[in-house]
Amino acid sequence: MCALDSYGECRIEKIEANPDVMQNIETLGLVPGTRLKILSSSKNGCIIEVKGSRLAIDASLAKDIKVVSVEPYCHRLRPAFS
Repeated sequence: MCALDSYGECRIEKIEANPDVMQNIETLGLVPGTRLKILSSSKNGCIIEVKGSRLAIDASLAKDIKVVSVEPYCHRLRPAFS
């Protein structure tokens, strides 16, 4: 499930996944340093916008991605999806 305390623009800080999952995540263009926008979230996954494309990320994949808000009021490490 995607549990964010707010929606908005984030930057991928790190990805904690096994090598097979990591390859799938990288194929989607999701690597540390990539900026993305959280558009919606539910217990089943999230919809994000990255590099001009919208992606639906299921909860099992999303839980491995950690992001940092790029909005000036919130610069703390948090799980993007948990």
